[in-house]
Amino acid sequence: MQIFFQNTLGPKRNSLSWRFSFLLGWALPLAIFSLFFSRSDFYPLLVAFCTCLTFYALSLSSFKSERLPYRALLWAGLLLRGFFLFLPPVLSEDVFRFLWDGLLEGNGIVPYAVLPRDLEQIGFSEADARLGLQLKEEMNSAGFYSVYPPVLQFFFFLAGEGMRFFGSVPIGIGIWKGIVFGFEIATAVLVRLRGTEEHRENFLKYWMHPLVLLEGCGSGHPEPILIFFLFGFFFYRFRGKPLLTWIFYSAAILTKLIPLLLLPFLSFRLWQDRRKNGKAILALLVFLVLLVLGILLFGENLLPSIDKQWEKGIGVYFRLFEFHGGTYYLWKAFLRGTWFPYAAGIHLAILSAILISTTSYLRSRKTETLEKAAETWISVLGIYLLFSTTVHPWYILPLLAGVVFTNSLWPQAAAGIWILSYSTYRNAPYKDEPFFMILEYAFVLTVFFLEKRKLIDPEKVRW
Repeated sequence: MQIFFQNTLGPKRNSLSWRFSFLLGWALPLAIFSLFFSRSDFYPLLVAFCTCLTFYALSLSSFKSERLPYRALLWAGLLLRGFFLFLPPVLSEDVFRFLWDGLLEGNGIVPYAVLPRDLEQIGFSEADARLGLQLKEEMNSAGFYSVYPPVLQFFFFLAGEGMRFFGSVPIGIGIWKGIVFGFEIATAVLVRLRGTEEHRENFLKYWMHPLVLLEGCGSGHPEPILIFFLFGFFFYRFRGKPLLTWIFYSAAILTKLIPLLLLPFLSFRLWQDRRKNGKAILALLVFLVLLVLGILLFGENLLPSIDKQWEKGIGVYFRLFEFHGGTYYLWKAFLRGTWFPYAAGIHLAILSAILISTTSYLRSRKTETLEKAAETWISVLGIYLLFSTTVHPWYILPLLAGVVFTNSLWPQAAAGIWILSYSTYRNAPYKDEPFFMILEYAFVLTVFFLEKRKLIDPEKVRW
């Protein structure tokens, strides 16, 4: 561990007290907010986040000028993440749903087929029923089926078993956050071992970002797990390790479905190099045929399960969930005067698919490097988020992670401004506020335009 955090990127030019004071300005606002405020306290959150964001930018600038060592920044991020392990999640209730899924799995029940609101009909033991009631009262999705893929379900199971063993929901939350924390460390180690010096420097843009701290170990969202697998995919794809490449990519998909956005690009690349990849294409076709046959022969409950998921599971995300989807809201407002006002989500999903496929095809025709592959990831994910009905702040984390391999500025702009989306929770019932939404999209699109027109140069930005 000492070797990993060894300072190799700059001399120590400042006193220990100066560094401590500087990093305290970055970490303390987040700690105070998490201890004394809640999600509805929007303006205290905004003050804490902006203060932290300011010191984040100053920290990266000081690192670039070799006034603040790499090791100090890594340790600061590590210690603050460790601090968040012992705090309750104040910005999201999702962790209670994760533990509910783990509780079901611990009782041998498939989480995709049971609603939390049907707790009394499940037949839990008295101890598990007590835990289930606590989770049900805290979660915001008691009327929906689980939508989380198998890799996450495995980790939910581990956290749920710890919760059952100790008979405590807070301990279950701590175990789950510990899993997320472990993957954060694993990502840092992976970048250290497999990345270049530039990757390690850029990694601080992700590692130190206040949004990553709040939504990762702070709220317990699983995006850091996804990011670890994505980084493994990118690193091993360009190290001539095809087996590890596809293991990491498959694990990423089975953690969150969002890496499927890369599938068109990878398919185009595979087809263009079909003479070299004939065996891989044949294996893929055989796998698809066997998968279809397996579904036809053994999937007698498949259609009912799909029906349930569409009605009260993954389908709800596409039909009912709405959160700071700016483009979606605009198109939905336009369609209100038409005969089919509820088709906005479908229209934009089709447009998104067309643009992602077109972008993937055009980029697949160029020589592929790690940096260009990461740019493709940022592009397709950006398109998806632009036309999505729901853009929560933690959805930005995989986008921000792409800057480790590129110098793109607009993902950092999105990560910096999307804290404004928490204005939705200022009052009950929750409602998105147009003023803050316009600020978010205007700022990100302006930075995107300036960067693409080369009116700002990411190489000259100190952070």
